[in-house]
Amino acid sequence: MARIQMTINIKGIDEMKKLLRDKYISAQNICTSECKKWSDVFTPFRDGNLKNNFEYIKEKGVFVGFRYKEPYARKQWFGLTEDKRPFNYSTDKNPHARSKWTIQAIDTYGTTIMRAIKKAIEG
Repeated sequence: MARIQMTINIKGIDEMKKLLRDKYISAQNICTSECKKWSDVFTPFRDGNLKNNFEYIKEKGVFVGFRYKEPYARKQWFGLTEDKRPFNYSTDKNPHARSKWTIQAIDTYGTTIMRAIKKAIEG
């Protein structure tokens, strides 16, 4: 049985790592902003406080998510009243309003979000 031994010497490994890190950061930032944008389609809306009062969560220089800052955001997210009955979301100002709106956005617009990420990586 013949045996082949191969040695690969990669020059510029540090530059490659930096390029990959930059692509990762770009992709993650695009993913976070796209998820927020498409979540707005399903976010409950009465006066805009919930949808517009959020903050991006950043870790090690990368946006990894977003958090709604309104005190009632958690109840809206789970869609339950104090006595654990489901909310009846008004659709007067947002006909698509519902609980767990980010999950709905990803289910509905996941392909669009992935296209935007791919464009950022390849661009």
